[in-house]
Amino acid sequence: MSDSVAAEGGRRSIPGALVDIHCARSGEVPLLHECDEDASLGGRVLAEALAERACWVAFFHERAVGYVALQHTFFGSGRITRLAVHPAFRRRGIGSLLLAFAEDRCQSAQLFVSVQRTDRPMRDLLRQRGYRRSGMDDLSYETDQVVVYAKRVTVGGADSIAREERGVAARAEAGIIAASFRP
Repeated sequence: MSDSVAAEGGRRSIPGALVDIHCARSGEVPLLHECDEDASLGGRVLAEALAERACWVAFFHERAVGYVALQHTFFGSGRITRLAVHPAFRRRGIGSLLLAFAEDRCQSAQLFVSVQRTDRPMRDLLRQRGYRRSGMDDLSYETDQVVVYAKRVTVGGADSIAREERGVAARAEAGIIAASFRP
């Protein structure tokens, strides 16, 4: 497999690159902050997700390139409480890979994501992955409205955990990135 970064039609990708995703550890918090330009907004959320072992970090060549936090505290449904991709690795399939990972681990029939109305790249990604707008939340941020998206997902569980334990490589939807999962 080639791990080189190549330009394709003005977009950069990581052809055939292996991305490792594992449950984040408290010692990795500085790495997570490097991925997240708005880390200060998610400090409490991130701390809760780490304490609950509900945050997973993606690594490419031993460098943290993104993370996702998934909790099941939204009226009994799954909710992605934080998703971030390192600025140098955006538009390469990492966000889609992390969303797919969270969808696979979700323990409810619906998964929700709240996004600032002005965050067009994230809203576009959610639509591409089959999420639908389900409402607005005017109370989350003082300066920007928040759009709530939802997607029906197949409830994770035994298959997801078994796949992680076996360390099976899986292709991202776009076929650009392979991922290995471990607990």
